[in-house]
Amino acid sequence: MINELILLRHGESQHMLDGVVGGWTDSALTPRGVNQAKQTADHLAAFVPAHVFQIFISDLTRAVQTAQWIIAKTGKTFVKAPSCVS
Repeated sequence: MINELILLRHGESQHMLDGVVGGWTDSALTPRGVNQAKQTADHLAAFVPAHVFQIFISDLTRAVQTAQWIIAKTGKTFVKAPSCVS
C-alpha cells in the first residue's frame, strides 16, 4: 500500500499584499487567491481519487476559504486543526 501526503498552501491573501509575510495574522484571500484556490480544487478533483484523502486545515480564514473550494469539488469534509497554527 502506498501512502501519500499532499501539502497545500492557501491562495494569495491580503496580508501578503500588505507586506505582512508569514505568521499567524488572520487575513482573507484576495480575488487572485480565490482563483488560485479554485484552480487547485480543479486539479485535485482530477488528480486525486476522491475516496483517498482527508482534509486537515488550520482555522485561519485564508485556509478555510481555500479548503471550501476543494470541499465543493471533491465532496469531502474537513477537520479543523487549530493546533496547526500554534
